[in-house]
Amino acid sequence: MTSQEPWTRWRALCLLAVGAALGVACGVGSVLRASQPEGDTVPEGVIALVNGKAIAMEDYARAVAMVASDKRGEITAADRAEVLRRLIDEELLIQYGIEIGLVESHRAVRQAIAQAMLAAIVSEHASERPSEEALRAFYDKNRSLFVRPLRGGSTRMSTETEEGPLPFDEVRTQ
Repeated sequence: MTSQEPWTRWRALCLLAVGAALGVACGVGSVLRASQPEGDTVPEGVIALVNGKAIAMEDYARAVAMVASDKRGEITAADRAEVLRRLIDEELLIQYGIEIGLVESHRAVRQAIAQAMLAAIVSEHASERPSEEALRAFYDKNRSLFVRPLRGGSTRMSTETEEGPLPFDEVRTQ
């Protein structure tokens, strides 16, 4: 660790805090301007614009619903304002992280993005069922995955058995 490293980290955190504070102020100003009847600057379905990036009304409604489910009493205007402030803060932090190159340079950020993308892809395709042809092709290509265990508890390494791979129809029903 060099003597410059703690100073660099502290400086980066200070810049992040200043950027976040300025962004929150701009975001709140944007929301206040958008709520005035004179100008129609925020697109329909958008609760706020943060440096040109939209925060969708749907995301805001989902966040408010989560707060409401955690709260015993009725949700107040202050609660709603706090939810919006947090969404704006989050967007500002994301924008600042991208701006300073965290996506390209910070391993943990890259891993988090990769994991989130994998989860999104899996959830998107989880309800899709493969076709009979796709199943058959996978089975034919990977027959060694569908072998019966050897009888007698033998531990010798082999992908073939006395009886060969399980029949496709038996594998498909599992």
